[in-house]
Amino acid sequence: MIAAALGLLPACGSDDDKKDSGSGGSATQPTKVDVGVTETGKKALLKVPKSVKAGPVELSFENTGKKPHDVQLVRVAGDQTFAEVLEVVESEGAPTPKWLSFGGGIGSVQPGKTSSATAVLAPGRYFVADTESDGKEAAEFEVTGEEAPGELAPTSAKIETVDYGFKLSGLKAGTNEITFENTGAEPHHVIAAPIAKGATFADVKKFAMSEEEPSGPPPVDFDKTTTTTVIDGGGKQTTQVELQKGKYAFLCFISDRKGGPPHVAKGMVQEVTIE
Repeated sequence: MIAAALGLLPACGSDDDKKDSGSGGSATQPTKVDVGVTETGKKALLKVPKSVKAGPVELSFENTGKKPHDVQLVRVAGDQTFAEVLEVVESEGAPTPKWLSFGGGIGSVQPGKTSSATAVLAPGRYFVADTESDGKEAAEFEVTGEEAPGELAPTSAKIETVDYGFKLSGLKAGTNEITFENTGAEPHHVIAAPIAKGATFADVKKFAMSEEEPSGPPPVDFDKTTTTTVIDGGGKQTTQVELQKGKYAFLCFISDRKGGPPHVAKGMVQEVTIE
């Protein structure tokens, strides 16, 4: 991700940031941050402001590039470098150190598209990384101030991840505003992949859970997947997922924090029909 970057414009706090709630109290509105991206060859760089106030934060991303990009938040507990973060993120099946936590973010966004995610961020040091890119750099920012409580706006659809499965409600064809909540103890993400024409869910399970190198075309269309970023156990955010009518396989390829096989190998794969 060695490249220049477009600017980021966080919204400044003001009296308008607080509005009366129906109960007569006040609810803090999210700090809004626009994420920019610039591509240089195979690499891309995201940029965020140097600091953001703790509490609800809404990240908005417009993909002005020619390739898909995502916005993964990673919080570190010390003075670790992004090279150390990258080593963890790129490892397969290795343990995740205690100093690193996955903070969610914005899943893969196609060129010319926009998406957003809102989460309550605790104070600390964060990296924002584009895991779709071949680059080796990431933007860094600080979440400042005291830990601030905040409520996320309710959504009509929800994806809940558990150890090791999915609980879904309200999903439909089109753009879904969802609450993505990880109520498990392990980190999870969602890969929603359309089941290929002529394939069955049994084919998908065999493909996903096999330890052998697959032969032939996959039983899912990975070119048309919808994804979320990784979120640790207890994490919660709102974001968007784009789905079409038809049958999907929902999968998680993340490993436990202590390492080991991906969760799909533990049965974290589910057939979903989208109407």
